[in-house]
Amino acid sequence: MSVLNVRQACKVSALVKRDDLVDQIANLEDLNDPKKLDAGEFFRRNHFTEGLKRLLQTGFARLSGKSDTGAFYLSQSMGGGKTHSLITMGLLARDEALRQRIDPKLAETAKFGSAKVVVFNGHQNPRHFLWGHIAEQLGRADKMSRFWQNGADAPGIDDWIATIGDEPVLILLDELPSYLQMAAGRTVGESTLADLTIGGLERLFNALPKLPKACVVVTNLKDDIYAQGSGKLRTLIDDLTKQYDKFATAITPVQQNSGEVFQIIRKKLFDQLPSNDVVEDLAQSYVDVLNSAKKIDSIASVPETFISRVRETYPFHPSIRDIVARFKENPGYQQTRALIRILRLAARNAMESSENTFLIGLQHLDLNDIGTLEEVRKINPHFSNAIAKDVADQGNALAERIDANIEPPASTTQAVAKLILMSSLSLAKEPLRGLRENEIVENLVDPLLKVSEIKKAIGELAGQCWYLFRGTDERIYFGQTANVTAEITDTARSLAEEVVDAELREKMKVVFAAKTGQLYDSDMAILPSLDEITTPDDKIRLVILERPSHDLPPAFVDWWTNHCERPNQILVLSVDHNAVGTLRAAARQMKAISIVEKAVLQRTGKDSTQFREVETIVSRAANQFTSAVRDSFKTVVFPVGKGHRAADLKMEFKDNNYDGEQQIMTVLAERGKFISSAEIDKKFDTLRSYAEDDLFDADAVPVADLKRKAGARTSWYWLPPGGLDHLIKTSVARKLWREHGGLVYKTFERVTSVTARVEPAGDAHVRGTYILSLSSEDADTIYVSETGVPDPARSEKVSGRQYETAAATVWFMAVDSTGKAATGPAYPWYAPIDVKPTLNSSSSGMKLSVSVMPRSAVVLATFDGSPAREGAEITTETKVPPGTEMVRVIGNVDGRYGQEISIVVQRPRRGGGGGEPVPAKPELQDGLPVFVNYVVESKSTPQAYEIIEAIKAATGSLVKGGRIEVMGGSEHDFLAATFGDTIALDSETIETLVRTLAGKAGTLDPTVTLQINSIRFGTGRDFKNFADKFAIDFEKANWSQGPDV
Repeated sequence: MSVLNVRQACKVSALVKRDDLVDQIANLEDLNDPKKLDAGEFFRRNHFTEGLKRLLQTGFARLSGKSDTGAFYLSQSMGGGKTHSLITMGLLARDEALRQRIDPKLAETAKFGSAKVVVFNGHQNPRHFLWGHIAEQLGRADKMSRFWQNGADAPGIDDWIATIGDEPVLILLDELPSYLQMAAGRTVGESTLADLTIGGLERLFNALPKLPKACVVVTNLKDDIYAQGSGKLRTLIDDLTKQYDKFATAITPVQQNSGEVFQIIRKKLFDQLPSNDVVEDLAQSYVDVLNSAKKIDSIASVPETFISRVRETYPFHPSIRDIVARFKENPGYQQTRALIRILRLAARNAMESSENTFLIGLQHLDLNDIGTLEEVRKINPHFSNAIAKDVADQGNALAERIDANIEPPASTTQAVAKLILMSSLSLAKEPLRGLRENEIVENLVDPLLKVSEIKKAIGELAGQCWYLFRGTDERIYFGQTANVTAEITDTARSLAEEVVDAELREKMKVVFAAKTGQLYDSDMAILPSLDEITTPDDKIRLVILERPSHDLPPAFVDWWTNHCERPNQILVLSVDHNAVGTLRAAARQMKAISIVEKAVLQRTGKDSTQFREVETIVSRAANQFTSAVRDSFKTVVFPVGKGHRAADLKMEFKDNNYDGEQQIMTVLAERGKFISSAEIDKKFDTLRSYAEDDLFDADAVPVADLKRKAGARTSWYWLPPGGLDHLIKTSVARKLWREHGGLVYKTFERVTSVTARVEPAGDAHVRGTYILSLSSEDADTIYVSETGVPDPARSEKVSGRQYETAAATVWFMAVDSTGKAATGPAYPWYAPIDVKPTLNSSSSGMKLSVSVMPRSAVVLATFDGSPAREGAEITTETKVPPGTEMVRVIGNVDGRYGQEISIVVQRPRRGGGGGEPVPAKPELQDGLPVFVNYVVESKSTPQAYEIIEAIKAATGSLVKGGRIEVMGGSEHDFLAATFGDTIALDSETIETLVRTLAGKAGTLDPTVTLQINSIRFGTGRDFKNFADKFAIDFEKANWSQGPDV
């Protein structure tokens, strides 16, 4: 769809083109001078607003004697169309023929002929005061003469009635505050002329009910600039306003928040406008653009409403209404009149521009035009510095310079700046200033301007403007004082080159940080002097120079080539000479930002708008620095067999991040110089072969020499840290090299070998055997013998790599069945000697039990504290002599001893602590009854029945206190019987209880748990048997013995 721009669709009036016509605003007194006021021309440029229509209809009804409303006051700020409305009413009231021609419908109801029209402009100072001036215009000066002849005096109600009479009379009073300001300084008796004037007007209003065809129209004072005058003047204005509120009907000539103001402006500024269809087509094209923009950005308005908004404002952009609303209440701003002047200038610039303008906006103001600049200063005079620095200054302002550097030159940045400026002019106490990014896009996008261009312009301004700010509500606005950008710029200018060098070094450390450390060392040499470059052992040193790859410093090249001990450990990152300036400027900016950031944090805190602004700048500057690094460091220089080679970096980004280390590793891997960790094993054969040719000067060399030569031989590869060690270990593991005695052998005689170690799995004492894990080198067969060195002709072969044995010594021999490796010596394995002693208290006293591995070993023991090697051989269970305090044991087999083990014999002590030993218990008599107070609890169901059987077998046994629990198939199926310590039960009773409970458990195999608190045995012998059977600790059991127990 082809749409017309404003130059194609519209024709402007002479008012737009000629500056001399701008201020030809009609004054009220021009009503009486036909030379100054051409009624035909006046109405050709006039638009009847709803307020004006209401004024004419109601006022003319009054002049016709058909209305009781005789007083009106026009409520509007200065420049809002009040005087224009008075003139319109005056012209139509006094000329019936003109009324018929201009508005026939209105003329039908206005049946009063021609009214007398009296006008008063407060800028006048009539000789006979306000009332005399009115009377003289009515031709009835004699009726009011006594109120000026002998000095000023206010007329009364009857005087007004006599003066005005019964004829249609229209009295138009404008700019009264100006007159009151003058009159307030003129003393009349004990009062002032201003007080008398207000009194006279009050009586005029009171006379209107008796003057049925008289109509008074005044302009209001509430929002007038004079209300800011002296206290006396404000009092006078308040008094007069009270009269208005009391007697007059308020009418607003122009609704500033409606489309009326644009209808007025269109009438004045344009002689020809396109048809509605053309406007509709244009509006629809904007809707299409806005819908596309919504997919990219969050557009605030619903694009479909744009059509109706364009209908109201065409050829102006609807955004003008919202932006002007920000400053329309500024003191002195003349609303409609000032808006006409501003939009006239915007229209003129748009019509004279060669650019395609589809809707005229405030961005079309030419702020390099002194007249336009003065109009902006009238709105708010505090932005001169901001305009000159950032917006417009004959091509020198920031926005102009940015646009000039675009190919081809553009105006988008200037448009953004001007739009933001105009939205920042409010002087309210709590102003709404600026626009969000999406609002800027909405207000500037058109059928030819892309969203990306607008957003780029916003970003450019946000990063460089001296007077631009971003509020907490994300609105971007111009301020009256310089922002942190200005402070950063000044700081950057003052930085010494040494400081910039230091900053550049720090930033380069970040960009090219050895994050993985796979190639070069984290200690880089950045912009170094020659004596600052070192080559650490087994590490690559990255050297960053401010020179191009083809023009490295001669002294550095000579050192690298002829004097460096490890030339293969030097990697150079060189710079594009054309980009050095940009890089250093970016580093200077970064340093300045860091200084200002600290200062702002100290001054205003981290929650301030300024600090948030700095944070935004930091992020943007970091991206700019990264971009500068990307454009500057494009080449690496690395050593090769016969000199050095340069390679260009690819400058690839990942997630908008530039990883310098990865870029360098990638290009060097592609050039075959760098082998990554993932590639070492894949290229193992190649690396080993090259190492044998380049790094070995002999068949066997120290590891340190291999590493030194890897750093010295420029034909050798670059491997990650530990890469050469990995190559050595892998070659050794694969039997290609051998490492022995600190030397690495690339050629050697192969000899078989075997070793064995005990597997920790399981308990050898339980099995009685050891499980051995075997490892062999250069062999595929292992022979074993438990009687001496194996004879491959007769000895057993080991199946697999494990061997189980109970022997004290085993011999293994490794053999290479292919004959490639010579058979090495047999490997003897000696079983570790391990003794596990246990002390137990029994009815017959303390017993020592031992388990030993290997089983063929003997155990020696002493009970008097002497060394175990001096002791006698003991069996698996031995009685400990009474009074023994320490037992020492040791194992021996084939003359080998194990580790001696000492066991302290613990005796009960008084108080259970470190007191004196408890005296030995009396010897248990076999023939006497014994009562044992010791809790016995079964560990399983079979043991529970064993305990019952043991009690049955004991003579005269009784159980006192205990519990029987039976558990069925689930946790809910359980039964229990508990009996106290005073209840004595024999074994039959307990057995009956158990069987009864088990029978009720609902399962054939219930779980039985038996707990017994104390037992009486008929004889001590029965107790001994019971204690030994169930491992009761005889020392801990509390028992008493006698015939009466």
